[in-house]
Amino acid sequence: MKTKSTFLVFAFIVLLFAAIFDYLYWDKENGKFFISVIASGGFIIAIITAICGDYLKEQLDPIYLIIELPEATNNFLDANEHGEVLCHHLRVENLTPHRAVKNCQVWLIGILDKTDQKEFSETYKFAVPRLMEWAPNEFQKEMRTFTHFQVFDFGMTRVSDGVFDFTNYSKQGGAFNGDCEQGKVRQYVFRIEADNYLESKVHIVEVRPLDQRLTFENNRPYDARITVIQK
Repeated sequence: MKTKSTFLVFAFIVLLFAAIFDYLYWDKENGKFFISVIASGGFIIAIITAICGDYLKEQLDPIYLIIELPEATNNFLDANEHGEVLCHHLRVENLTPHRAVKNCQVWLIGILDKTDQKEFSETYKFAVPRLMEWAPNEFQKEMRTFTHFQVFDFGMTRVSDGVFDFTNYSKQGGAFNGDCEQGKVRQYVFRIEADNYLESKVHIVEVRPLDQRLTFENNRPYDARITVIQK
C-alpha cells in the first residue's frame, strides 16, 4: 500500500538526519561513518530502483481491485432479439485510486451451478475464458484505464420468460451459453487483468433469477437477485 513506501522514505530521512545530528553535536567520527553508510545505501537503493522500479512499486504499493454491484441500477427496460429486457451491470472498484489501473480487462474463467445437493459444481466447463465488455460499449469496450471505477455489462433478464441472459464480448467467437434459467442458481467466476495489476484472486458473482416481477409503471419485468461473493 501507499503507506509502506511512505514509511520507508520517512525512515530513511529520519536516519539521515540522526546521522547528521550525531556528526554535528555528538561524535563526528561515528556520525561520519553513519552518513557514509546511509549515503552508500541510498546509492545502492537508487540503482536497484532504476533497474527494478516497476516491480518494487507493485510490491510496496500494490493495486487493489474488487468487483461489486453498481451504486445505481436501471429502472427502465431495454430490448434485444428476445424482446424487452432488464439490464444488469457490475463495477470494478479501484481501492487504490492514487494509482491508475492500466489497460484493465475482466475475464470470465468459470461457471458453478448449484446442484440438488445444495453444493456448487462446475457442470459447465469451457477452456477459453470469456472477455467482458466495458459499458458503455461504444468506445474502449475491450480494455480501459481508470483511477476510481468502471462498469461492465453483466447480463439482462428477459421480460418474456425471466431467463438471465449472460453478456460477454460480442466479437469473441465459439459456442458458449452462460445463461441462467428460472429456478437455477449460478455463480460466475471472474479474474481481473491489467498491465500493472499483479493480484490473481478470483471474484465470484451469484445469480438467482426470481419468479416474481417488478413494477415499472405499466411494465412488469422479471428480475434477478445478484450477489457479489468476495473471496
